[in-house]
Amino acid sequence: EDEAAYKLDALAVAPDGGSPAMRADFYAEAANFWLTAGESERAYASASAGLKLAYDHLDLRVARARAYALSGRYDYAETDLTSVLTLDRTRADALRYRADARLQQDNLTGAKTDIEAALTLDDTSVDTALLRGRINEAIRLKSAPESTPVELLRK
Repeated sequence: EDEAAYKLDALAVAPDGGSPAMRADFYAEAANFWLTAGESERAYASASAGLKLAYDHLDLRVARARAYALSGRYDYAETDLTSVLTLDRTRADALRYRADARLQQDNLTGAKTDIEAALTLDDTSVDTALLRGRINEAIRLKSAPESTPVELLRK
């Protein structure tokens, strides 16, 4: 993954790299490969470089949001994903990623809303269904009455 990402980044800046739209696509692909390799800083750099060429490139925004999330910057991830969804409400992937970012920030209501919308758009996604389970469990745990182990033994 890292070798592919490196080559795509190099192609995006090469003199014969193509049009700005093609270069932005190369950066988007590179960012996704960097994410697969677990390289959040490099993914962020590729996505940001691509966004300088094509500010409204939604795949680049999603990739940058994923890089933010991988770095633990969930508020920044949510901001990028919200901008994607402002331009295209049918992006089930952006809804799923934003649901996860909201879950990480303990915004369970927002996470639940997003994950249900994502499943409405794509009810075959296993990743989305699994995230819904994590969100539902977080909601259940938050609403459960608090008990100490000693209190449980007395019941």
